[in-house]
Amino acid sequence: MTGKPTIHVIGTGGTISGAGSSATAAAYESGQVEASELVAEVEGLSQVPSIETENLFATGSENLGPVQWRILAQRIEELTKSTDVDGVVVTHGTDTLEEASFFLDLVCQPSKPVVLTAAMRPATALSADGPANLFQAILASASPQLKRHGILVVMNGTVIPGWQAIKTDSTALESFCAYPGGIIGRISGERLIVRGESCLSPLSGRFHDHLNKDGKLPLVGVFFLRGGYEEGILDDWIKKDCRGLVIAGFGAGT
Repeated sequence: MTGKPTIHVIGTGGTISGAGSSATAAAYESGQVEASELVAEVEGLSQVPSIETENLFATGSENLGPVQWRILAQRIEELTKSTDVDGVVVTHGTDTLEEASFFLDLVCQPSKPVVLTAAMRPATALSADGPANLFQAILASASPQLKRHGILVVMNGTVIPGWQAIKTDSTALESFCAYPGGIIGRISGERLIVRGESCLSPLSGRFHDHLNKDGKLPLVGVFFLRGGYEEGILDDWIKKDCRGLVIAGFGAGT
């Protein structure tokens, strides 16, 4: 494509689209502000004159899971194959953002930047962080430097590989980090600084064939061991129709 890029923003709900009764209210309801309204609140988008928006979901991310993420992944697939789109931004809730970005990284094979972003304060809050995060996500998705980096998360001026994104705080603005590899870039003002080479997971895009399969996704159980767990506690999982069971154990595997 020639000229300045076209970015497609997909809204799914979350705090970034939340509205409270006042600018200082702690309580809010997710999914009240549409993607077009979120974009309208962002200043300084002169580098990206063409922005398209749509609302795929409008709920807190605690209500989203693999069923919805597969629908989202299918839409991302359509958009990244389009010659009319240069990058995709997804606004999402932070509660399951790390799971969503990991899932998308497993099933998507994007040839263009795909960036997830979110907020820790609702759109109506005093000093809401959503507009800045959305600005930076759009800036990142418009950059050819981030092609073939897989799914990315942009929050608070940092560019994080989606498969490494971890939420470390449930209230602070600086709530996401990258582990184990660390961030791959920063955004300062209107400048994107990419620190290193692509940091794709060995599993990035490996389950792409599940995007268009009919029926339910394979069930995989995840069980965290704890001190004092009862004998036979895994029996229920074993009896289920699981394709696999991931056990997070102690120490070096005891």
